[in-house]
Amino acid sequence: MRLVKSLVCGPFISSYGWFSKIIAVILVVLLTLLTQLGGIILWISFGLRNCFENHKSLRLNTVWIFALLYSLSVLVIVPMTATHFGRVPLQCLTSENEPYEANSLLYCALMRNYVTPELKYTLERLTNHMAEKYPGTIVSYLDANFPFGDGFPMLPHLSHKDGKKLDLAFFYKDRATGELTEKGGGWSIGYWSFAPATAHQQTKACEVDGVLRWNFNWLQPVFSDLSLDIERTSEMLFFLSNDTSTQNVQSIFVEPYLKGVLNVHHEKIRFAGCNAARHDDHIHFQVQ
Repeated sequence: MRLVKSLVCGPFISSYGWFSKIIAVILVVLLTLLTQLGGIILWISFGLRNCFENHKSLRLNTVWIFALLYSLSVLVIVPMTATHFGRVPLQCLTSENEPYEANSLLYCALMRNYVTPELKYTLERLTNHMAEKYPGTIVSYLDANFPFGDGFPMLPHLSHKDGKKLDLAFFYKDRATGELTEKGGGWSIGYWSFAPATAHQQTKACEVDGVLRWNFNWLQPVFSDLSLDIERTSEMLFFLSNDTSTQNVQSIFVEPYLKGVLNVHHEKIRFAGCNAARHDDHIHFQVQ
């Protein structure tokens, strides 16, 4: 009974003061929004800590309990369970047979790398095509979806909540050497390196920024050593929109002006709208 009470009440029956309890609840909420399951795991960690705090031989630190449970969930429990809910994890590091990887391991650590099997198949077709045409090329993905349930929001995205959406990083070259950089924008998480890195270009309908159309001109000097690899990025966009093996791709979002920059035009390539995040730092695509 004590274990059940501890797991249900979480941080509220701990010996912490009210301020610490409020902070604990805030952390639970933030981790839930950021990772879907992290908040639940933290709540359970508080409960286990409370249950054993009076047993000197079993006394455990909440941080260590959380680290253990979270790691076990990310590496074992969630990948095995998500398949029963129609989601599969994308690989985090590239392999010889599948030349794609997460742009940052954070996407895997935060459990934002889950998609439907159909989307994973489409990604594999794309990445194998890119590696065949440009040997050594590795496609980098960004936010995908959470492992469980449809409709759970993946902030700050308006979609990415049914397993059928995926963001891909652009390809960049080192401006000084002309060589392809590792991943989208080198060390970055793949977003916010706008291409071409010039003033924020909007359609007339978006002269006043929408909710998510941030202006990151102040950040662009960080990426001043990069230049858009137009050839590879264009090929990636063309393959997603035109190849017979990607007919299940329903729509692709990029900023309208990039269709001209990349010289790729197709009815699947659309404008996400003024109240969606900018799409001149990545490609968003979704399958039927």
